[in-house]
Amino acid sequence: MMEDLLSQLNHNAGAIQAVAACITVVLTALLALLTRRYVHLTVAIADSANKQVEIARLQAEISGNLAKTAQEQRTAEQQRISEEQQKRADAVRRAQRELEGKIIELLIQLAGSSSTPEAEFLRSLPIIDEQRIRSIRTIAAEANEERIAYLEGIIAALHGIAALQQRVVSASVDDIAFTASEQASYAANLRNARDGLKKFTQARPASERY
Repeated sequence: MMEDLLSQLNHNAGAIQAVAACITVVLTALLALLTRRYVHLTVAIADSANKQVEIARLQAEISGNLAKTAQEQRTAEQQRISEEQQKRADAVRRAQRELEGKIIELLIQLAGSSSTPEAEFLRSLPIIDEQRIRSIRTIAAEANEERIAYLEGIIAALHGIAALQQRVVSASVDDIAFTASEQASYAANLRNARDGLKKFTQARPASERY
């Protein structure tokens, strides 16, 4: 039987070689196809890796730009706050100088009065009206003045002096008689106004009547 098999193989050697050749061609083609796909896959992987590197670079660049922008915004905000604080400080200093100017002006004007009310002095004294008194309170608020208690005492005294001044200015006669109550009230208001004003400034009138 072995001999028959060998005899058949010998008789079909050509066919077997042809089949083997075909199989070899098929396997070679398959190997070439697999190699081509492997190459394409390798190229795709390399491209993907390059894209990931580029994405990482872009992300790092964006993060750096965002951090830079955030820092610039913080710097700008700090500068704005600093400028606002400086403006407020300048406004406070201006108001303080203006307040002291008004205080000195009043102190000098009231220095010319005696403790006894005089019609001539009250007529010559610049009018102490509500607008003038209100401006002192407004400027004091702008100056962040903390001595409000003293200021309110001054304003109360000025109201008293202003009321008597208004009576004198409105009178139709030059010689006005002041009641004992008016004289006592004026003396107290003048003293309180002067003492309060002196707490707001180191300046002093050249002379002061009593």
